[in-house]
Amino acid sequence: MRNVTPHNHNLHPLPHPALSHKIVKSPPVVVKRGSPADQPVHHTVTLGGPHEVRKTSTLETWWRSGLRTHGIAGCLKLLQHCSRELRIPEVVIATCLALLAEVYSTYISLDDDESVGFKPRPCFRLEHGHSPIADFGISQGKIQARANRLQTWTYYDPKTNTRTMVCDPNRHYWIYFKTVSGHELTLDCCSFSFGMETCVDASEVVEKLPPSVCVPGCSRVPAYFRSSTDPIDKFPYDLIEEKRFSVMQNTRLHKAIATDIYPVNIPRDSEEIKIIREFAEQVTGKTCTEADMEIILWWRSHGSGILRLVLSGRRWLEWGKPKLHSKNLYDNIEKNRAEILKGAKDPKVYVTGFSSDED
Repeated sequence: MRNVTPHNHNLHPLPHPALSHKIVKSPPVVVKRGSPADQPVHHTVTLGGPHEVRKTSTLETWWRSGLRTHGIAGCLKLLQHCSRELRIPEVVIATCLALLAEVYSTYISLDDDESVGFKPRPCFRLEHGHSPIADFGISQGKIQARANRLQTWTYYDPKTNTRTMVCDPNRHYWIYFKTVSGHELTLDCCSFSFGMETCVDASEVVEKLPPSVCVPGCSRVPAYFRSSTDPIDKFPYDLIEEKRFSVMQNTRLHKAIATDIYPVNIPRDSEEIKIIREFAEQVTGKTCTEADMEIILWWRSHGSGILRLVLSGRRWLEWGKPKLHSKNLYDNIEKNRAEILKGAKDPKVYVTGFSSDED
């Protein structure tokens, strides 16, 4: 979910200051160990002139001084960090909608045989420890540090004298699950930019997916999956829930995922779009713009496509216990070269600091 990169899609200009400007100065992106009593580490990135990262795709023109000071790996880490700050509420909403549609929907789907038209889809359900999931949805709250220092990032534009914080630790989003037996579980894939860098090795999944649905670095997914019975010191941070918004038990949302003829062909004034927009505004507490809606619909469709491939082939039965990575993928570029290149449209963008004609 959180492998959003500047090269994924071209829906709108990227809503991140560091990905639409050159970088003048930035601290290195590193995990900092600490204790619950430690204060957060506040970083400031100084921006230069306008520069669309997605269009140029060169490290030297984006952050020339960083390439000299921190090397290729340091530049790629900052690019990865900024990319994973992007559109967190929208991606979480889209992921939950995809889960609802692909796992729990028994509505019609397109048949491979065009002469048949439509057919019922097979039924699935999520469970944990042989106990079915009774509810899942989105939690909103705070992230608080334990073993890792909490880090926040502000982007300073000296030309306009403005400072922007893209991710607020006091307004964090994650997914909750509740089993029939009352067991609580959480899945947080969005704390990477706060200094929580553990990733799950998704190679087994990625290797069997079509290249068209993969993005660079997608074989490692930032994720913390925890149970209410886990010891509190098992994880480097705590989640403090303040609100939750059910997706599974929201009967109104069910009307918005009634078919997989989705979502680009649906009129923007349709009832489906209205329902999703209302839910997004309830979760985020702000107006859902057309750009926000396009992101939600795009990722909902993208996630549904991947889930459909996994479910139709019963591929989860082949997966072993996931391997965890505590170090960044770019800490050893040569060793991890093959893994980095999975999903890359232009390999040299991710493994070299090549020059361009741009000044």
